[in-house]
Amino acid sequence: MKGKENGVAYLNEIYQGIDNSDYESQIITERDALIGMVNNGEDLNAVLPDFTLDKWATRLLKLEIMSKEWKKLLNSARKIQAPLSIDGYEREAKNLLSYFLFRYIANEEYDEKITTVVAFCVLSVQIIATLWRNFAKTEEDMIEICRLYSQEIEYSTENVYDLFDIIEGYDEI
Repeated sequence: MKGKENGVAYLNEIYQGIDNSDYESQIITERDALIGMVNNGEDLNAVLPDFTLDKWATRLLKLEIMSKEWKKLLNSARKIQAPLSIDGYEREAKNLLSYFLFRYIANEEYDEKITTVVAFCVLSVQIIATLWRNFAKTEEDMIEICRLYSQEIEYSTENVYDLFDIIEGYDEI
């Protein structure tokens, strides 16, 4: 298993190697490399705090909560001591990771935090996939979990930056 320093070094290497003249195609290439790592089961957790679903749910409940449904889902997730994982949802996780990487890497606001942004994207996919595995019975349930995550995390700058702080080690879970 890689150490956290190796995972961060890899992500920094990706960012440093991007030539601004062809930024978009290089981002696509690096996105595909990260997706390949996910598909091959490589350890992207090396850049993330190693916590189980119950710990993440407890921490997410400390963020700004906007809906009763999200709070109810997280309270249920607090009872599940499962590691975050995309197991069983590899295809969906690949699509989600593509979405998160395009949404956040292309955003100039996060240029100074590219390593953190990539880790946030991986963390988001792992949280969502773990919620699917434990709570989704239908495709509609999967969509609802994505909608709730997006509403509660992505559309709250404060919540995104709180997760960045956890990833960067400035805040504890």
